[in-house]
Amino acid sequence: KDLRRYKRYVELKKKYFLVVCYGYFPVDDFLVGINGDCGILSTSVLHFLDTVKQLADYFPGLYFVIRFKETSFLAEPLYEKLIHEIEKVNNIEITMNLKRYNSYTMAHLADLIIGKQTSLMEEALSVGKKVLFYDNEGWLTSTHYIVNSLNIVEKDLPGLKNRISDILYQGKYLSADQEALM
Repeated sequence: KDLRRYKRYVELKKKYFLVVCYGYFPVDDFLVGINGDCGILSTSVLHFLDTVKQLADYFPGLYFVIRFKETSFLAEPLYEKLIHEIEKVNNIEITMNLKRYNSYTMAHLADLIIGKQTSLMEEALSVGKKVLFYDNEGWLTSTHYIVNSLNIVEKDLPGLKNRISDILYQGKYLSADQEALM
């Protein structure tokens, strides 16, 4: 791959463990009523942003890149205060130039991927990337989805902190039985 446009992230990887975080963008109440809240309510998106910001505060040696499929909603007043807080932290950013930075290339560069359930998360998992699904709404864990059996789904901030610490400091991601499933 030609990574010239990603030079900034390649350089960041020399100093930081790169964590790319994929979130949903909020949808209207009608769609939430059809799908349930799988992370698509405005308050759920706000919670996702706040959780990643808290992870960045807790792990200063990690660099967090937050990526959404669409970003115009971030200009809404609901997100203003948190966006300003995120902008003050030196190890976190939100990708606003969606055409310049491709989601798949960012996943390729990531040392760890945290996100909501998407096909990109599944594809990254299938090629051996370390992936943690964030399911604070309990939507994913309420299904018979195969990743639930892999122990790579976390429901809260303490769970994410523990899993990241296990990966960073103990080299623990999947058990031998879970690896065999992959």
